[in-house]
Amino acid sequence: MKTFWSKFVWGILRLLGRKSLKRHYRATRFVSWVFRKIHYREYVIYTNLARSFPDVKCDGLRQMVNDFYQHLAEIFVEFLYFGASDQARLERDKLVQITNGEVLNNAFMNSASVTVLNSHAGNWELVGGVLGYFTAPEKAAFNKDEMMVTYLKLHSPLWDEIFKKNRCAPVPGYTGLLESMDVIKYELQHKNEKKIYIHNNDQYPYAQGVDIGNFLNQPTIAMMATINLAHKLHHSVLYMNMNRVSQGHYEWSFEVICEDASTMEPIEIARKYYDLLERDIRNNPMNYIWSHKRWK
Repeated sequence: MKTFWSKFVWGILRLLGRKSLKRHYRATRFVSWVFRKIHYREYVIYTNLARSFPDVKCDGLRQMVNDFYQHLAEIFVEFLYFGASDQARLERDKLVQITNGEVLNNAFMNSASVTVLNSHAGNWELVGGVLGYFTAPEKAAFNKDEMMVTYLKLHSPLWDEIFKKNRCAPVPGYTGLLESMDVIKYELQHKNEKKIYIHNNDQYPYAQGVDIGNFLNQPTIAMMATINLAHKLHHSVLYMNMNRVSQGHYEWSFEVICEDASTMEPIEIARKYYDLLERDIRNNPMNYIWSHKRWK
């Protein structure tokens, strides 16, 4: 039954997704209006923004919330578009452009493996297609079997299956999504294989986390499992920025945190990651997902 309904919903998404990206964006005003009308996670959004930007007054906060709802609406319609896309369509529409892919290529070629730390910035749902965003003249130095993207399994089996398919749309035959609870076991089992692991690392920790100091003016505890693994297995560690430049165009870039994580303490790696993330959020506040409970 689950397979039938997942195929049914997937078919509808594929049909809706065949419209052009410009036509999808025409719906964002309505979608944004719906988010505002139902007060979608409004308290969480206001609280996160007010604490992160204490100098912003009420009118400014209200505008930031409205801008965020518009950003969320764009993520929603991009989700529809992405499910019916392939690499040729993505290249034509230039939804995602990797600006310095040589950094990721060099890390892969010169490291035991690579740990990439990203966040809920830009449209994080597009990360599974990273291999498809390398375009001529620069090509990826790795293949789809060497790229692993971690994700948080959804409570609904139906929507978990749909989202997994959608995240991998541009890479035919890609099976590299790695459920977050399986990360430690998988990386240890494959420690002798060169791979790229892309981790979304700004979730609130499932269990006991580590105090890394302030992040956006708030005391923050961080997930350390993937960083501890990188330290133990001598991975290079990169920070990945996903910046929304304009409607319909994201630029992704990479920065080296360390070439061998064993040469730094894990807490230093985490601190550097959060410093880079805060820099980018302050440069473009509406690029971040303010509706999730990062601080509790």
